[in-house]
Amino acid sequence: MMKAMKMMRNSTFGIFLALSVFFISCNQNQHNPPETSEDTPTSGQITISVDETIKPLIEAEKDAFEAIYKRARIIINYKPEAEVMADLLNDSSIIVIVSRKFNESERKSFEQEQLIPRETKIAFDAIAVLANKNNPDTLISLQELKDILLGKITKWNQLSPKGSSADIKLVFDNKNSSIVRYFLELINMKEFPNKSTYGLNSGEEVINYIAKDKNAFGFLGINYVSDTDDVQANGFLETIRIAEIEPADTSKYAGAYYKPYQSNIALRSYPLYRDIYVLSREARAGLGTGFTAFIAGDKGQRIVLKAGLVPATMPIRLIEVDNEALRIEKEKK
Repeated sequence: MMKAMKMMRNSTFGIFLALSVFFISCNQNQHNPPETSEDTPTSGQITISVDETIKPLIEAEKDAFEAIYKRARIIINYKPEAEVMADLLNDSSIIVIVSRKFNESERKSFEQEQLIPRETKIAFDAIAVLANKNNPDTLISLQELKDILLGKITKWNQLSPKGSSADIKLVFDNKNSSIVRYFLELINMKEFPNKSTYGLNSGEEVINYIAKDKNAFGFLGINYVSDTDDVQANGFLETIRIAEIEPADTSKYAGAYYKPYQSNIALRSYPLYRDIYVLSREARAGLGTGFTAFIAGDKGQRIVLKAGLVPATMPIRLIEVDNEALRIEKEKK
């Protein structure tokens, strides 16, 4: 009898110990991704590379994704576009987020590896032209901007009779950034003829530079200053002004100046717009695929909307407000 009771106690203790280990393991996994190379669409760990000009948006997407999927961890390296694409091509990153599609040589490179790369458009973005708070010249046409980049206009008094004789400085976040590429393609040049052109190290540095120098124009992804609920974005807006741009003469919106508001990006009345893509080389449905699906899905697109950009996959509609402005709302189904 005593022997039977002892065996029962040992058995009960064994079951209790096994259950304790199980529940502790489950509790740990809720906060830490499993240390395995086999990630799934909602668990595991991956490292990706992202164009630093869209850092605020992708940080918000990452935070929301990890808050929902506790066993997933996404490590993001923010870099200039050229370095981001290099990471994808050399397999350092299975997905990247940039402001362009694959080019022909990149597609051929993947074909040689017998891979089928994928492109997923996630947002419509814009490049903001930033000016110092004390600079009165914040109305500029697209043609004037081109002439500044080309070095045909070099002084502020060439833009306005009230302007100074000081040189117009042009400030970019990085010499290898997607914004530099965008404007070089705009003027069809390989480098800027304007010699007063500077490449810094980050978007924050561009804002700080413009806040201190009234003779400079800065160029930055609009998501750095477009989320009015973000404390940092509001702080930036207290130190700089956002210029209004007139489209080309051939545009139906010519004759007026536009800021990079969501409605103007959606209508293409603001001329400095661009598309944002997730580019993938992932051969299976892993965490990279899961994160892409999240950004392109309803929750991710709401984050795009809140950030001041235009969702690429969410139906939207433009609502007229007081006959003066337009705002974007999610289409009611």
